[in-house]
Amino acid sequence: MGASNSKIIFKVMLPECYPTLVHGIVVTIISLIGYSAMAGTIGAGGLGDLAIRFGYLRFKLDIMIYAIIIIIILVQIIQSVGNYIVNRRLKIGKINKEESYEIYKINRKCRSVFLLLSVGALAGTIKVGATPVPHAEILELIKPDLKKQGVELKIVEFTDYVTPNLALADKEIDANFFQHKPYLDKFVEERKIKSSFNWKCPC
Repeated sequence: MGASNSKIIFKVMLPECYPTLVHGIVVTIISLIGYSAMAGTIGAGGLGDLAIRFGYLRFKLDIMIYAIIIIIILVQIIQSVGNYIVNRRLKIGKINKEESYEIYKINRKCRSVFLLLSVGALAGTIKVGATPVPHAEILELIKPDLKKQGVELKIVEFTDYVTPNLALADKEIDANFFQHKPYLDKFVEERKIKSSFNWKCPC
């Protein structure tokens, strides 16, 4: 949304894919442990070498069991650490309903504008495009207030920052809620579309 490529990569893309990257690293490490254990059966060393040479081949069941248990514990520790990191990251980045409501209260001006916009449209329905989080969540909280005014709010979710403005220009939606003014100005200039910045909210 008007940011440079480096900022998009390091501030948006990498943080967004952080859980997936951690999961991938964990799966890779666990796979390597499994391959290392299997490599011991053909004399290639690795974690399974102890269990094979000193346990299985010498008929010492206790050593073999201990080695297997150590491998299992090692895998579980790596898996647990990976899950903890991912869950902690998701918890930090997640906006729950209470937090969304706080955002909603801060943006009472936005609600008022939506009411005015929908009432002024002379139609009982207003269709607004928004990104899933947090904008669509905020709109969901606005729905009851609009319904009391006799207005039905239809939320159209978009997963990119281009389609909402194009949909608005083609009059497929009545408004969109996801961007800041510099991005809209740049988009209008580049795409040569007719669109305006009608209201501003402190989000």
